[in-house]
Amino acid sequence: MLRLWGVDSMNDLSFETLQDLIANFSIVTAYLFLASQVIYKDWNLGTPTTLYTKLHIGVLTGILGIILMEFTVKLNGTILDFRHLAITIAALSVEFTLP
Repeated sequence: MLRLWGVDSMNDLSFETLQDLIANFSIVTAYLFLASQVIYKDWNLGTPTTLYTKLHIGVLTGILGIILMEFTVKLNGTILDFRHLAITIAALSVEFTLP
């Protein structure tokens, strides 16, 4: 499985790479926990989201994307950042309708 990512053996995965991966996953987990406590506390699934809530989610996931870009993971000369997770979270959190 490691061969798929361009890693020949476990020796190529350094301790710093594992620290960066753990840091990225903990940042995303902390964001999801805090967002569920702050934004989604009084929000029911059946009710439509207001513009105020959409702006909150957009700003907070934008900040999450910036933070995740700062904590990049370097793997064999390739830079991995997890900002796509922020975009996915924003897309799944806000419902939108096409005109």
